Order: sequence, then C-alpha cells, then structure tokens
Amino acid sequence: MMPHAAESRQPPQPPSALSGPRSLRPYYEGEARSSIRALLGSTSATEANFTLQLLMDVIPSDILVRACNLREVIQSLPRTPVSMHVDEQTLADTLGLERSIASMGKALPDGIELYIMTAGNCVLDLIIQSNGKKHFWNPVSINEAVTAEVIDLCIESDYLLRSMIELAEGMGLVFNPTFYVSINDWLEENVADALSGLSDFF
Repeated sequence: MMPHAAESRQPPQPPSALSGPRSLRPYYEGEARSSIRALLGSTSATEANFTLQLLMDVIPSDILVRACNLREVIQSLPRTPVSMHVDEQTLADTLGLERSIASMGKALPDGIELYIMTAGNCVLDLIIQSNGKKHFWNPVSINEAVTAEVIDLCIESDYLLRSMIELAEGMGLVFNPTFYVSINDWLEENVADALSGLSDFF
C-alpha cells in the first residue's frame, strides 16, 4: 500500500490553471473530448491552434482560457529521461515517496498511484497507475507531450496535475509556464509557431 499524499502541501498556482481539469469535465465527451486531448497534449502549436478554433464553437471562452493555461502547465512539465537537481533520497523525503526496488511512489487521495523510475539523479520514467492499469506519462511520439490516457486521468482527477507540479518542483527543475488571460493572448503568442508548422500538414 502506497502512502497517501499530504493534501496540505499545495504550491500556489494561478486558479485558471489548476481549475482547468474540473472546468473541462462537463465538455469532455464526444468530438470535443478528442479536440481537448489534442489541445492539451499535442506539442504542435499548429494542431493546438486548429483544435482551439474548433472548440470555440462548443466551449465558453473563459473555460477555453483555462484549457490553454492547462496546456501550458502540461507542456512545461518534465519529459523523461531527465536529470534532477536533487538526489533520490531528498526527493523521497520532500514528497513523501515510498521506495520499492528501482522506483519510488505514492498514492494520491483519489487512489491514483504515481511512480518515479530512477537511476541515481536521473528520472527514467514517470508511471501513473489507475484502476489496475499503468500508463507512462510521456508517450514514445515526440508529437505528444503526454498520452491521451494520461490526459483523461488529468481531467478526471483533482490531484494528479497538482502532484506532477509538486514533483517537478521537488526535482529542482524550472517550472515556469506562461499563463494567459484571454484566448486572443494565447493566439497572438503562438501565431508564429502555428504558421511555421502548417507545412507539416501538407
């Protein structure tokens, strides 16, 4: 049995970022579900821009701003393998992780389990376990920041995204996503990257 995370340790983050998953739940179905997955998980600004335009017809703008900020959080989280700026024991002590052979982990209050595969100060993989199924946080494809299954869990869970932010900070990594106050802000910031990626679709 993995130890449960303490709910009291909650690093301050803009409300629109951490409230994103809960705000998106009522819309996370049907075609909108696939579009939200692409908006949050794709590393392509072009694809994100395209799906954002589609979602503007079905999701209120204030919710989409939260989705854009949620995308920034997900894209800013570490991609494995990655070197920590702390040792394994410090990470375990800071986050209350339980060591098990080549991994460390903990159970979140909603039952999701987070495992960190390490070798010295190198994090080899991040694994999320839910309902007996294991999911790698990072996919093999470089075109996705996280897998579709992990995005589903981030939307469903009130704790997973916050725990991943705590993990990045506990590893001593820079975590400084850009946050936006309007959809236009996001579009203006990403227009150059979106246009430069158009050739990939033709």
